[in-house]
Amino acid sequence: MTCRASSGCVTGEALTLRTVLTVARRLFAEPGYARTPIRLITNEAGVAPQTIDAHFGPGRAC
Repeated sequence: MTCRASSGCVTGEALTLRTVLTVARRLFAEPGYARTPIRLITNEAGVAPQTIDAHFGPGRAC
């Protein structure tokens, strides 16, 4: 658990989710949503690809 004076305590899971979302937003803005593979997001966020499934559910092919 990480504690900050301004925002209180943040669990490891919440911090991971925040990191993944921050990285994903940045990458979606750069090459675009359709050109951003999950593997790139997880590599840059420093998490396993299974983390995306755990937080958001399995992906679907379009």
